Amino acid sequence: MRSIFVILKKEVFSFRKNFIGKLSLWFFFPLILFAVLGLPLHKLVHEVNGLNYLHWASPGIWMASAFITAYITAFQRNNYLVTTTHVLQVFLKAPVSIWSLQTAMTLWAVFSGMVQLLLAFLLIGVINHEIYTPVKWFEIYLSILPIIIFAAVLGNFFGSWVRNSINGTYLNTVIIILFIFSTGIFIPFSYFPESFISTIQLLPIIQSIISVQELAVYSKINLSSAFMLLVFTAFLFLINGVLTQKLIRR
Repeated sequence: MRSIFVILKKEVFSFRKNFIGKLSLWFFFPLILFAVLGLPLHKLVHEVNGLNYLHWASPGIWMASAFITAYITAFQRNNYLVTTTHVLQVFLKAPVSIWSLQTAMTLWAVFSGMVQLLLAFLLIGVINHEIYTPVKWFEIYLSILPIIIFAAVLGNFFGSWVRNSINGTYLNTVIIILFIFSTGIFIPFSYFPESFISTIQLLPIIQSIISVQELAVYSKINLSSAFMLLVFTAFLFLINGVLTQKLIRR
């Protein structure tokens, strides 16, 4: 446990050196998603189930900004660790287990995603004049948290195995494009083929996204989807830890 706090302390110190840049990026990211995706798509999709598109897409902006921030943070930190020889050697010589490293990287990425989500709530809420009770905001926040945790673990997983920077760029681009355009957060599923919808809705991440949308729009709470996503995330975390331990210790 102490080693986890030591690694997190190192991440905080690194964050403090780039505080203005990081905070500026987190501040403008939801606004960029709103301007580049929300507004243009609003011209094509005016309403979704009788609801103004910009209000319907708000949960999508919240989830996309938090997911991408957590994923990229985890990918970069983990990839830097396993591809930079002198950094890896320092950790290997220190009394730090692979599990402590994985846990610390995940926690830091989750923290980054949570801060990004709070800023997205504030900015998009002000733009769209969205008024929820504090309890409702808290429920939405908690419902998105499993998605952030999944993004962090997914970033750790790919960051551990992609060694080439060009391949990493391509992979991250594909992951982001798939999350934005194929999960129903910006383009309603009614615009997709039935065969695609019936297949993709089986995924835990898609079920969690739908649950967040239903909670934000219709106040329907579905805990089973969040639980299934957390179970899948825990399995992915364990698999990555075992495989990374074998890879690094070779």
